[in-house]
Amino acid sequence: MFGTTSDVRLDDLAANPGPGLPMLAAATMAPDPDAVYRTWRAQWGPVVPVELSDGVLAWLVLDYEDIKQILMTWSVFSRDVEHWAAFQDGRVAPGTGLHAFFSPRQNAFYTEGDRRVRLRSVVDDAFAAIDETKLVRDVRTACRALLAQIAPLGQADLVASYTAAVPSLAVAAMYGLPAHLADRMRQYATDIFSNTPAAVPAFVGLNTMLAELIAIRREDPGDDLLSTIVHHEHALDDTELLDTAQMIQSAGHEMSVAWTTMTLVHLLGDHDFGTRTRSGRLMVDEALDNVMVHQGLPPEWWTRLCVMRQGRV
Repeated sequence: MFGTTSDVRLDDLAANPGPGLPMLAAATMAPDPDAVYRTWRAQWGPVVPVELSDGVLAWLVLDYEDIKQILMTWSVFSRDVEHWAAFQDGRVAPGTGLHAFFSPRQNAFYTEGDRRVRLRSVVDDAFAAIDETKLVRDVRTACRALLAQIAPLGQADLVASYTAAVPSLAVAAMYGLPAHLADRMRQYATDIFSNTPAAVPAFVGLNTMLAELIAIRREDPGDDLLSTIVHHEHALDDTELLDTAQMIQSAGHEMSVAWTTMTLVHLLGDHDFGTRTRSGRLMVDEALDNVMVHQGLPPEWWTRLCVMRQGRV
């Protein structure tokens, strides 16, 4: 398993990184990530040592079978950040973007076992109760308002000006937020995923905003997703509520941006695809599925931490 890097210790690489140890951002921010992965695979094999940020290293697994084995072997590879040595020994320093993103949280994304089942059931029940007709109407209104701001400019970057904002606008609609708070949530999300120093204060700002909203929904519930979570029969505590609200806002953000962007690129640039969608022969959800299946999207990064401290993957 894991090819040519099976005898390489990550701790040794951290102590003597040398020149040319890959930065993960070199792939995630590249216009052609596949070319970067091919270069890394040729050099390292299917498991690549990468620097996440600030000298913190991790293994990037590229092969499907290896990824599947890791994701299915819960006894060895955990979601729980408490198992990450780099976090526990201070290499992931407080105040950094990496620390903000990977701090232990009490939500379904970072926990396991019975606790995860309980936390996930609250989210499932809340989403099942959403009025999808109202949600579509609210998101459409928000997107049209965003396009109305862009139109007078005559040109725009599809991602920066539009699709990067859509996931946060959708979550804001589900949380029942007015326009000014929806815009604030959108800006926080933009900064959190910017890979810049703005990420840390944005993360703090988002959590402060969500904590205030949770307190309001506890005293004055509405017909929205956040109220359903706050008043669920499983009675999440304050930390679980905050971490769950933050997870819903952030967990699928980058994947949603990529998926929306690629679909719009094909709607605008592929005459046949666009015509079939606009004429109703291909419904919007079918267009999204078509892009997902046939065009491919940037990978979603699943993080797992080794439970057994062995220094090897």
